[in-house]
Amino acid sequence: MVQIDRKEGFGFIARRCVIAAYDAFSLLAVSAIIALGIPENAYAYVDPSVMTYTIQALAGVAVALGAVAGVAFRRTRRVLFNLLRIDENAGKTVERKVFRIAEGDVRAHAVADRQAKRMIASMTKTGQSELSWKSRFLFALIASGFFTFTFFVASPYELIGGGSDSLMFGLSETWRPFAVAGIIIWIALAVIISLLKGKAFNISVASVIGFGLLCYLQALFGNGSLPSADGAEVAWDNFSTTTIINGILWLLGIVALAIFLWKKPTLCRNALCVLAVCVAIVEAVGVGSLFLDPVVMAKSANDSEVHVTEDGLFDISDKENVVLFLLDWYDNATLNYLYDTNPNMLDEMTGFTYYKDVSGSIAPTRYAVPWILTAQMIQHDELYSHYLSTIYDRSTFLDDLKATGYSIGIYTDTFGATKAEVSRGIEYTSERAFNIKPIETIGLDVPAALLVMYKASCYRNLPWVAKPAFWFYTDQINQAMAQKNEPGTNPANTPYIMDDAGYYAKLKQTRLKINDDDTGSFRIIHLMGIHEPFNLDENGEALPEGTMSNEYRQGLGVMKMVSEYIHQLKELGVYEKTTIIISCDHGTWIWDEVPLAVPNSPIMLVKPAGAGDQDGPAKLSYAPISQYDLHASIMKAITGDGSKYGTAFDEVDEDAHRVRMYIHPTIDVPPDDTDFIEYEIDGYTLDFSNWHTTGKVWSCFE
Repeated sequence: MVQIDRKEGFGFIARRCVIAAYDAFSLLAVSAIIALGIPENAYAYVDPSVMTYTIQALAGVAVALGAVAGVAFRRTRRVLFNLLRIDENAGKTVERKVFRIAEGDVRAHAVADRQAKRMIASMTKTGQSELSWKSRFLFALIASGFFTFTFFVASPYELIGGGSDSLMFGLSETWRPFAVAGIIIWIALAVIISLLKGKAFNISVASVIGFGLLCYLQALFGNGSLPSADGAEVAWDNFSTTTIINGILWLLGIVALAIFLWKKPTLCRNALCVLAVCVAIVEAVGVGSLFLDPVVMAKSANDSEVHVTEDGLFDISDKENVVLFLLDWYDNATLNYLYDTNPNMLDEMTGFTYYKDVSGSIAPTRYAVPWILTAQMIQHDELYSHYLSTIYDRSTFLDDLKATGYSIGIYTDTFGATKAEVSRGIEYTSERAFNIKPIETIGLDVPAALLVMYKASCYRNLPWVAKPAFWFYTDQINQAMAQKNEPGTNPANTPYIMDDAGYYAKLKQTRLKINDDDTGSFRIIHLMGIHEPFNLDENGEALPEGTMSNEYRQGLGVMKMVSEYIHQLKELGVYEKTTIIISCDHGTWIWDEVPLAVPNSPIMLVKPAGAGDQDGPAKLSYAPISQYDLHASIMKAITGDGSKYGTAFDEVDEDAHRVRMYIHPTIDVPPDDTDFIEYEIDGYTLDFSNWHTTGKVWSCFE
């Protein structure tokens, strides 16, 4: 507390009141500014990954303005003290004044010499006072704390919070492991740094903070053109200019830090520590906003919501079955090449018809799978927003299937293009598919979760030149975080994850079994197919981390999985009782081709019930079929009549003339769709000269 000299004029009480009034005014001014930052609620959805950066930017401004305001109030208060003739240091312990020693004062010289020797003994070789271990540990705590929080805590939190729509686990389940690991790394790194002395200590503190600052700036400003983590292989050569510029900026930052450290080591260390504390406060505000977001914190793999489980994935009826394989992205152009070069790849598929002229319906997966589940396509007089909001509610397809008495199992991770559509899609299918239901507990694989998110942090925070080594995709995070259930674990409590290699391994080890369905079984099994990333070999086995395959090797591997499924059906004696459709959600789809530049022809291999080994290998057909014929074919296989949904595959003659329709979404920046463009195909699908726009365009903003 400041001591006021009662002996001077103006009066003790009066001067105390003036100081109190000034302090009250300062507090009121700060409170008024803070009040401006607490507006009325405005209800709108904002992507958490964008919002955290916005909040951090605003927090940075607040910290800077707070520092300026603090200095201004402090200096104004000091001026007021001088005007009131108040000694600010009265009653305090302060550094003694320096006095000149008379040349002949031997005693004073001796005392000064002894004090100087003690000071010299405590100095380092650079002339700076040697810090005690406690002081070094304090600086080390600041340096390691800032770096650890930036790299190992804030970064995973923001990635998980920002990706809550596509990740299985939310912040509510994952924050503790990252907090505990962060504390361990923080203390361990601080102890290591504090053991250093002198120049080595200053360099280590400056390096740790400097690296953390560069990582923070990289995440904040340097990742604007990063491609989305959808599994598509990144053509890093296309980002050469960005990589070079980014590398130069990192190099300039490192050089500037080195010069500052060389010229003013102590000042550099102290200034960086102050800056680290300020930036950490800014980051903490951004991270705190995630924990205050009810949408982000509501995300959980173990909430009361339903999940797609593996229940029924590896069982089949001994009465009747319809199995639909959706091998993502598998196009006829790819299959034609593979079949020409590997004619034995379809040997297990006896009784099948291999359709060579197939038109698609719509792409990509976020539109194609909901269409397959509902048989509902956007109408000419319909708005895009209305289509997405009503696609499930106006559908009767799954209800018609359920009315036949067949059990319905749907295994996919995609139910729509928007949060509302996904939510409604999961709710809708859970009422009709027995495998979509609440799960008792989904365990978090903590070590794997830490490793995969630290890898993602490296991808996010390091310069562009290092990003290829830490490239990741969303499904990789989900696959790593979920605890792996051993074979034999209750499939009803096992989430279905898009992992083709994992599916194949379970299929071979668990093997298909006969269930007790009264009427029959209907299954939709969605696999990654030849969708990137290409991480499977031609035998369907996962490649080592960092090794990439290609669409042809992966295409062979995925077909081997389906062949194994067929082989097990034959072993169970139910192959001839099963209708099998091997297709995909969509064929080749290149988002940056506007307008469409290549044909889209999904694979279609069909075996009706009754056909089997006696019918020989797959027969080729050039009948002009369409994905629009899918639902009629399924209903015909189950009920004998699919006319409610159109024409079945086997009802299309080889020489039929059909003008088929396809809808192509255009995209500005993925995943921001701009328009739906309608095409008609008049002739062989893989001949792109037969594709023409109809003139019908739906805006994705209406």
